[in-house]
Amino acid sequence: MSGPGLFIVGAPRSGTTLLQTILARHADLYSAPETSFFNRIVPELGVAYRYPNAKLTKVQLEFIENDFRYMTGLELSLGERVKDGTTVRDAFEAIMESFNDEGKPYWIEKTTNHARAMMLIHAFYPDAKFIHLIRDPVDSVGSMIRIRPTDVMDFRIRYVSPITGFARVWQKCVNGAFQYPYQDNVRHVFYESLLADPAPEVEGICDFLGLAYSDDMLSGFEREAEKLLSVERCPWQLDNLKPGFHQQNVGKARRELSSGDVWLIQRAVKELAATCGYYVTSASGSLPSRVASLLLELWRYGVYASSLELPLRRLVGSVRR
Repeated sequence: MSGPGLFIVGAPRSGTTLLQTILARHADLYSAPETSFFNRIVPELGVAYRYPNAKLTKVQLEFIENDFRYMTGLELSLGERVKDGTTVRDAFEAIMESFNDEGKPYWIEKTTNHARAMMLIHAFYPDAKFIHLIRDPVDSVGSMIRIRPTDVMDFRIRYVSPITGFARVWQKCVNGAFQYPYQDNVRHVFYESLLADPAPEVEGICDFLGLAYSDDMLSGFEREAEKLLSVERCPWQLDNLKPGFHQQNVGKARRELSSGDVWLIQRAVKELAATCGYYVTSASGSLPSRVASLLLELWRYGVYASSLELPLRRLVGSVRR
């Protein structure tokens, strides 16, 4: 494998953590918790910090540590790895290296929404390789819908969000990976194929990376997840701590969501989903079910567009304190 490491990208709830932990079983690969570095931290730092050699102040380095803790619930101490005047790229690599307990040569960075920041990553790492994981949009969005804030002051997630808004997130992430101009450095993997027959999929990824494949990668990977997750902060990741491949997750949302909600998702992503080979029928669901889902969706949009939720939660939080 040449280059510094590997980026795993895809829409949220597409199985990226599963793949991350499988690959982290490799003797040459280690991983870190989701950094959100290129889709969240760099934009928060400002336009001037979209360049890898831009210098960071001590205050900015503290912001990076604090944001990492807020998003993951895990401690990050850059310590002696950085100092005032460290570059943006050095700070990112210091985050990754702080989780390299075994001294492995190559890192795996997994942040789903980095699928929408691949050109920015290219500016930092022109030869970066990407694994893009794709999942049935109904299952992906259905899983996103179930995610809730961990408490009233958890502003990462809204309580009320439009289903079609989540569908557009799926579409933007998948489109971002397909539109990346350096496709020789991208391998597209389907979640359903990974679960159905993991060995050839993982062996193909190893070949793409120029690494030797081992069957050992397909067992015990849940132990890697224990190092990367705080279930208290990210309870939706609990399944990743359970051993094995969970084939029952394929088609789960199609079984559990109302036919009207499935129709809403499919309608929002129809063309791209069909391009990816997923079955999409815009006429699914009875007319009453579709009307009911559409009315509820309009209410969700109204709540979301009002922008009142977060100020109210801040007020409730201040009162509770």
